[in-house]
Amino acid sequence: MNILANITVDKAITHFVPRNIDNTQPIMDERLTELDEIAKRTLIQRMTAVLGGGSDGIEMQIIANDETSIAAEVCKTMNDYENVDTFITSSKHFARSLHTAQNHRYIKDGVLLCLQGRTGETQVKYVAVIKAEPHDGFTKIDNKVSLIQDIFLSPSQKLYKIGFWVDQSTTEIVTPNDLKLYIYDHNMNSKGDNITRFFAESFLQCKPLETSAELTKQFFRITSDFIEKNQRFSTEEKYETTNALKVYLKEDQCQSISVEHFASRYFENAEIKDEYTSLMRERAFPETSIVKETSKIKKELTVKKYKFSSGVKIQSPVSTTEKLIDILSYDEEDRTTTVKIKGRLES
Repeated sequence: MNILANITVDKAITHFVPRNIDNTQPIMDERLTELDEIAKRTLIQRMTAVLGGGSDGIEMQIIANDETSIAAEVCKTMNDYENVDTFITSSKHFARSLHTAQNHRYIKDGVLLCLQGRTGETQVKYVAVIKAEPHDGFTKIDNKVSLIQDIFLSPSQKLYKIGFWVDQSTTEIVTPNDLKLYIYDHNMNSKGDNITRFFAESFLQCKPLETSAELTKQFFRITSDFIEKNQRFSTEEKYETTNALKVYLKEDQCQSISVEHFASRYFENAEIKDEYTSLMRERAFPETSIVKETSKIKKELTVKKYKFSSGVKIQSPVSTTEKLIDILSYDEEDRTTTVKIKGRLES
């Protein structure tokens, strides 16, 4: 399911949020930011690119739901949806919370765009916060039209960090337990650092889903089985693609994984890609990215095994940097396989 399907933008407001050092304070706006239809469409396209199906957006677990939490503030504006003043008050709460979390000199000043609207086939309520980091000379909000164009709509400007809460309640009153939270952070696919943690843990008060290890295990198992049983792959291609899967999950610089990303990267054949993505949908595997957690499959990711029809077996470490074993050819006449192994025989 694409969480941004049929999304609308009903309210928007911007605040300037500096780092929380040297007695700085957020510069709050008191009125809504007016967006024309072109601006709304462009903003929706940019959000969909990083949060929609097959993107790097990740579902997170909310870890604070008391009355002072940011989730409780989200619920306030959802429950008083038509009240503009409530939305503006909540947006100021978000800005102050972000300012509190930005207590490190390496964190950049930014502009916080707060949005409210409806999304999905059933048009459920959502609240979104987007932090963008403008050029160093930017100090305050002077011209809102110019601000939106230059910072949030320009293709050259990244939507650096996004929090997106969706109402999943079955009653009229929304509580923190009814919320689903998705985030995007441009640091997600690099090594973890304090900048990513400040946004997720300190500001949005969330952490990776506790099921991340199980989902990563499911991803590995289903994908491995698909490769092994797919008759479009030759025996050599099965080995190579399975090894690519292990490398994909072992890469330190990649902290999230997704069906769409893996398929686009490793399945050149369009029919194989379609079969794979269809299978993952049938298995109800998330279409959004998930946090990579390999604790349940560590042993399977460290060794690559080769099994021959004669009963001979070879195994080698999974290498992300070099090819340790190369299957060169198979001779049908004498039923032998030529293998090239890096290194010399020791025992």
